[in-house]
Amino acid sequence: KYKFLKYFNFNKNSFDRLVLFAPHCFSDANHKAGKLIFDDYYDQFQTTVKFAEKDKKSLWIIKIHPTSYRYKEENLIYDFIKNKNVKNIILSPKSISTLSLIKFTDLTITGRGTVGLESACFGKKPLLAGETFYSHKGITHNPKNVSEYISKLSNYNLSSKLDKKKILKAKKLF
Repeated sequence: KYKFLKYFNFNKNSFDRLVLFAPHCFSDANHKAGKLIFDDYYDQFQTTVKFAEKDKKSLWIIKIHPTSYRYKEENLIYDFIKNKNVKNIILSPKSISTLSLIKFTDLTITGRGTVGLESACFGKKPLLAGETFYSHKGITHNPKNVSEYISKLSNYNLSSKLDKKKILKAKKLF
């Protein structure tokens, strides 16, 4: 955690929380796996980044989806963030693993990706924006709509710790 912060020239007290936002590949089938509270994954991305811009007490780390290169979406995300010119939103270098990010961040956010399940396997309850095979199993935050999603993002006391029984359930689902 501290090496990561130092790499980006932040000190350990720069932020109250560290948030990992792992957006889906925008070209993916948005509604195939069940209800999504946003119009599509890009809508979730834009809405979340808009919130993050105002959330100066948090460092927002965006981990680009591993297959985004296949659909030429990496530059879309990079340009979108670069044009914001805010200090509390950064793109994670490819050299830093998702596992490392999960371990030292306080909250993981995704549409319905497996990064949410990975987070639960390491004892952290992720915030999802859509239904998936592992949602509604007691290991994820599942807002019913965009307003509730924003409310959960705003809640610095949002419980993200899972007990051993729920971690075991996540591992079985994985």
